[in-house]
Amino acid sequence: STANPSGPGGNLTLTTAQGSIAAASLETDGQFAGGNIVLDSGRQIRAGTLSTRAADAEGAGGDVELDAAREIFLESVDTTGSGSSGDVAIASRGSGIILEEPGEIRTASESGEAGNVSIRTPETLSLGSVDARGPRGGGNVNLEAAFLIDVGAIAAGFPATTDNNPSEGGN
Repeated sequence: STANPSGPGGNLTLTTAQGSIAAASLETDGQFAGGNIVLDSGRQIRAGTLSTRAADAEGAGGDVELDAAREIFLESVDTTGSGSSGDVAIASRGSGIILEEPGEIRTASESGEAGNVSIRTPETLSLGSVDARGPRGGGNVNLEAAFLIDVGAIAAGFPATTDNNPSEGGN
């Protein structure tokens, strides 16, 4: 964890050319800005919750970038920020991507722009939900799989309760 309750969160990068990456949970949360999480594996990635949240009213969530030669198993990803949220990019070059219970990706923003979500796999993609809503603009959601995409719910665009003058929604 590189979380910081009184300042920006630190960045976290794990890289292995031939091995797997396994972690219970990784946090780079910060008061003013969340740090970035980058995981690059020559085999598989298995992790619990990945969190790059920002707590401050104008704070920006950090980005999450995952790249693996084989499977990716996660529980959830949260890049929320009140000001703006971080982007999520997940790619498996040779196998499936599974987000286990709760299986949620959150790039939503309370008062700013939501982060974008991009997930690519040459096999199967399974996840519970994607929330990329923001009152100043929803994030774009791009899901690509060769065989099957199994998603419970996708929310992109503006929250139903927004009182702001929205700029544009996500795709």
